[in-house]
Amino acid sequence: MSGQAAVLASGLKLATELVKVSAADLSGEALAWAVGEIEGVVLYLDGPRAYLTDWRVYYRRGGQVSYRIERYNPQENWTLGGPLADRHCKVFGHNKHVGANGEWRTFAYKDGPMLMRLAGGDSILVALCRAIVLLHRGETVLVPKELVSHG
Repeated sequence: MSGQAAVLASGLKLATELVKVSAADLSGEALAWAVGEIEGVVLYLDGPRAYLTDWRVYYRRGGQVSYRIERYNPQENWTLGGPLADRHCKVFGHNKHVGANGEWRTFAYKDGPMLMRLAGGDSILVALCRAIVLLHRGETVLVPKELVSHG
């Protein structure tokens, strides 16, 4: 059984129908999906069933023989989001004048030619992930329809 077939046999599924979403409004699992697509990660969906009340994004981590299926959530997990900051982030900071309690802001950048995009969020990781999506995909992005209503 191939690696992808084994993953799918475990109950996870590939996305089938994609819908357009504003990159600035992305959050939760939809934001994770958009970032994973940009990073070239093969992503899978799971839920809602048993203890999962919402859809979640997963990826296969490891080699061909030994691997694990784990959540892909760079918007809330520094283990996944930290390396993204190293690769894409120019500067970040907290803007206390935006919103009731302020907002984190992050610039993402790429070379050749030099391009930068600024995005905000309620955490550094959310702001970083949104900036990466804006930089690499523009103002709108395609995400699985299952993730749109579940943040």
